Amino acid sequence: MSKYDHLQTNVQKYALDFNGIKVGLHNDDIVAGEILTLVFCSFIGVIFGVEFLILVLWPSRTTFPRWYNYTRTISSVVSTGGLLAAALVSSVVVARNSASITGASEELQQQYTDIFFRPPLSAYF
Repeated sequence: MSKYDHLQTNVQKYALDFNGIKVGLHNDDIVAGEILTLVFCSFIGVIFGVEFLILVLWPSRTTFPRWYNYTRTISSVVSTGGLLAAALVSSVVVARNSASITGASEELQQQYTDIFFRPPLSAYF
């Protein structure tokens, strides 16, 4: 994710410093997919981290309140489904899309894609 953030910063700074124009770099869908994956991974870590601590601190406890069991089950199903959806969305977005530049001429767009080739960057003609 930091690569795409640095790419956006560097392209916009380079265009403003050397050519005096303001260009737009569009990579929001890629960053949103990455953020969604991070959020669900953190959610899973919190759920199962609490469960792990309970098992470590009270290993002999085998029964829990019904509300806790329901909450744990629903949270596990939601987080697993959300992480699966985030992984699919991220895979499809990264496979089909790349960051694109707008607001510059075709020559400048090609120059930027030659200079900033990692991560994938394409000219939007």
